[in-house]
Amino acid sequence: MTSTPSITTITATPHNYIGEFLNDLPDNCFFNKVLTGCGGTTVALANDKNYVICVPFISLIQNKLDQHNAFGFYSGVSSSELTEYLAANPSTAKKILVTYDSLGKLLDYINPLDYKLLIDEAHKLLDSASFRYKAVKTVMQNYAKFQSYVFMTATPVQDKYQLPELIELPKVEIDWGDIVPVNLVKTKANSPTELYDYTILTAIKYLEGELSGTPYFFMNSVRKITDLVKKLKDLGKELDVNIICADTEENQLEIKKKLGPKWNISRANSQSRKLNFCTSTAFEGSDIYCEDGITYIISDGFRTHTKYDILTTIPQIVGRIRNSKYKNNVNLFYYDSPYYKYVSPEEYECYVKKELDASKKLVEDYENFVQERDAEDKLIQSIKYFAITDPYIYSEDDTVEVAHWAWHNEMHNYEVVNTSYSVRLQGVELVNKTPYKYSDNVVELEALSGLSKLRVGKVPNFSELCKEYLKLKKIKVKKKEVINSLAAIELGCPVIKNAYEKFGEEIFTRTRYSKKKIETELLKLKAIKDPNVIRKLLNLEIGKKYALEELKNKILSLPIDYQPTKKTANSIQDFYKVKKTQFSKNGKVINGYVILGVK
Repeated sequence: MTSTPSITTITATPHNYIGEFLNDLPDNCFFNKVLTGCGGTTVALANDKNYVICVPFISLIQNKLDQHNAFGFYSGVSSSELTEYLAANPSTAKKILVTYDSLGKLLDYINPLDYKLLIDEAHKLLDSASFRYKAVKTVMQNYAKFQSYVFMTATPVQDKYQLPELIELPKVEIDWGDIVPVNLVKTKANSPTELYDYTILTAIKYLEGELSGTPYFFMNSVRKITDLVKKLKDLGKELDVNIICADTEENQLEIKKKLGPKWNISRANSQSRKLNFCTSTAFEGSDIYCEDGITYIISDGFRTHTKYDILTTIPQIVGRIRNSKYKNNVNLFYYDSPYYKYVSPEEYECYVKKELDASKKLVEDYENFVQERDAEDKLIQSIKYFAITDPYIYSEDDTVEVAHWAWHNEMHNYEVVNTSYSVRLQGVELVNKTPYKYSDNVVELEALSGLSKLRVGKVPNFSELCKEYLKLKKIKVKKKEVINSLAAIELGCPVIKNAYEKFGEEIFTRTRYSKKKIETELLKLKAIKDPNVIRKLLNLEIGKKYALEELKNKILSLPIDYQPTKKTANSIQDFYKVKKTQFSKNGKVINGYVILGVK
């Protein structure tokens, strides 16, 4: 039976950063620093010891290299550059930043016994276990080879969900004393469409100055980010946007394809812009500085294109904007996730087991079909596609297998969302130990109003739009949001403005907010001075043949103020280019005109 190691507590009071009371990180343990941004990695980079700092993402290496004198070793960096760094200044402590994936390769060039190993953002080993199985395995096979090691995180993993290989590691945590709680405001959408509509609407309000501050939208999909930015672009908004994501060829192509060749990927420490979108590969462990930065987490339930829900990274997002005056407030927009659908860990465990069994069956089918069919067979490719997006399956090249640590990963994710940071299941004891106040109150998003639909590029209900316009017009002191809203309605539906200016409020109640009736009233004002009005009322089709009798009846059916002086079929020539024609109808030869175009 596995024993549970005791927890050693280090008191931080009255300090704010680890470097103020520790010269080095503790040895050979799982170290819970509790808070993000408290300088744990800085201790390893700044002291006089040789360190290998192993991190999950290249972007995190780049972020730290921008702030510290160190060497980054990852895919694309040559071994000769590493050798040159190691040979220079032999009396200076060496600091090597390496990705999980490249740790094994690094050992070909250094003696691990000369270095202490920091596995930074250690919770990512579990988060990544299903889709970066090889990288996680590399860390697990090599960490014990070093002089000493420390697994560091601000998102601790409970033993029952921890990777089996790490359960017995001694545990060390920091007690920071009194911590100002973070208020996480949860807003629930009723559909993915509604979720993204509200995200776009929120972005527009920042672009147009209705909301103050600089928003950072944390999402888990580069594709969805580019969709949102493209939507804003199509709406004619003047864009000032950072897209902070992994700097890969795939992401570069996605961004340039959707937004144009001039668009590039930004870094976490890039100068903030009016809108900033971040994926988890960019923000975890990175430092973002923006004094008026406001945090939004956008969680689209169980999206099929992502291996895990961004909800599970809440502890990493909180406080990520290091110097923000709004750092104690976080906004969560979410559409239902499996993590929210189960009221107990036992129920969720049953759900995971069912899903895991289905994934095992998928792998079995894949293996059977591979033996029976050609590798390019469409059915095989389809199964592999679903395997790639399945959170319980590891896939690389032709290898498709159930991830060894998938169960641990999913149960930990559930724990993070529903227990570690929620009053709902665990009670106040654990909550009081954490720097998060996770409200049980959920704001249900209402359906988009006519004005909101118009602002996000959707077709609004005309009646709703009229009523909102009249309501806005009655506001005496018109703030920025009211002015922008009026302008949006007047630009998107000019008939409302015209009707209000010509007739006042009474036209709307008199016509019962009927767009057709309001347009008819406006047309009457213009009378025959504008031939476009006549053409709109006649509504003749270009290229169509009309009998003289039919044309005469159309002229006579015009409102009296619109009828030409001569009420004959030939009057049609005043408004259209026509040609005389004859055609057969019901066995009779009919004289008429064919409509060639407008005059």
